[in-house]
Amino acid sequence: MKYFYTTACLFVFNASLFAQVDTLILDSIYAPAQAIGDSLNGNRDGFWIFLNARGDTLEKGYYSGGQRDSVWRTYDLEVGEVTEARYRQDVLNGPFRLLSIQGSVLLSGVYSDGLETGKWEEYHPNGQTRTSGSFREGVKEGDWFVFHENGQKAVDSKYESGWLSGPYYEYNDYGVILLETNYFENIPDGDWREFNLIGDLIITGKYENKGRTGTWKTYHDNGNQFAREEYLEGKAHGVWWYYNESRTVTQKKTYENGWLQGQSVTYHGNGKPYRIEWYTDGELDSAYKELHSDGVLAVDGQYVFGGRSGQWVTYHGNGKISAAGNYLWDAADSTWEFYSEQGILTSKGDYQIGLEHGQWFSFYSNGGIASIGSYRYGEKDGLWGHFYANGDLMREERWSRGRLLNVEKSLDGRGEVQSKGSLKDGDGSVLLFHSNGKLAEDLHFTNGWLDGKYSTYHTNGNKEAEGSFVLGQRHGDWKNYHRNGNIESVGEYSHGEKIGYWRYYDSDGNMVDYIEHEGEVESSILGR
Repeated sequence: MKYFYTTACLFVFNASLFAQVDTLILDSIYAPAQAIGDSLNGNRDGFWIFLNARGDTLEKGYYSGGQRDSVWRTYDLEVGEVTEARYRQDVLNGPFRLLSIQGSVLLSGVYSDGLETGKWEEYHPNGQTRTSGSFREGVKEGDWFVFHENGQKAVDSKYESGWLSGPYYEYNDYGVILLETNYFENIPDGDWREFNLIGDLIITGKYENKGRTGTWKTYHDNGNQFAREEYLEGKAHGVWWYYNESRTVTQKKTYENGWLQGQSVTYHGNGKPYRIEWYTDGELDSAYKELHSDGVLAVDGQYVFGGRSGQWVTYHGNGKISAAGNYLWDAADSTWEFYSEQGILTSKGDYQIGLEHGQWFSFYSNGGIASIGSYRYGEKDGLWGHFYANGDLMREERWSRGRLLNVEKSLDGRGEVQSKGSLKDGDGSVLLFHSNGKLAEDLHFTNGWLDGKYSTYHTNGNKEAEGSFVLGQRHGDWKNYHRNGNIESVGEYSHGEKIGYWRYYDSDGNMVDYIEHEGEVESSILGR
């Protein structure tokens, strides 16, 4: 008797007879919607075919007594592959092939009682063998090879009872060896040698008892040693050395049972110390110093349990203090002071949890106050005053949590009132002037953020820069100009970052550079 099963009756037998179909989705072209075939004594018997809702074949083959018993073809329409598998009494037995829809073989092998057996091969789309090896009772056994698309061997390996065990080699697509080692039960065991693309040795070491052991060496492409590392029972242990291509030491550090311990020193290219630090159980701890290439102290501080703590001081190359302040739990805290190379105080203010908080001052080289105002956890807040070098008021600004709301006063260098723009409650324009009375900046704000057209000018009145801001970040086309009016650079910003190709010119108008930028952040700072 011939039966025609539609989707209505498929709900009945799907769960019990077609466990390989996880979910029946009637509106999907990847799920069975119709099953057509013969039945004998209540069991499927003879040829059966399974179709999707569009009528495409998903699977076909023969049943005998309710069990698959022939070559079955399964069509994976989603990835475009066809499976040919031989069944006996519902168990995979015999040849197996995976083919593309176009008919090219992707994988071939043999099953015996449901387990892979004998030689199996996988193929690249161009027909070249990708993988070749043998199975015994479902596990890999003997030689296994992987090949590049051009036919060159990529991997030469051996398996024992399913475990990667024995000599192991890797090659590039020109046949040059990249790795030579040995495995035991899927874990490297014995000598390890890595090579670069032209066959020069770049890493050598040894595995033992499932971990690295003894001395490991890494080499530069010129053959000189790059690193010498020591291991014990799989853990870093002993003194580690690093070198530049000229064999000069670049770093020395010590490990104990996998943890950095004691002094670690990093060196400048001239061989002099650059950074001296101390570790306890892998954490930076105790004194920390950095030095300029001539040996002059650059940074002096300390760590506690991996975080900066206490007083930290940084120094200019001439030995004068650059910055001084305190850290608490790795965040800047309390009052910090910043100095020029001449030793003149340039700014001073307080930090809390690493953010500017409280009153801040900036100073001219003559010691006069350039600006004074307050921060609230990293954002300008409240009244800010800016002053000329002679101490006269330049302008007063009203800020609220990082947003400029109003410019309340704007005076030129002679004390005369200047136009301050149309800014009101965070919206409008702001005009800033040089001490000679000429326009310095023309800014536009939306809700307190720089937004819209932006222009700056040299003290001689020529334009210095023009572009646009979007919510406080440079965005769109930008041009910068030399003092004589000629273009200095042309390019584009995207959300504060330089993108695409920028052209650069000298003051005579000759292009001197053409650079592609892939995201270089430039800060947006109000005023001068």
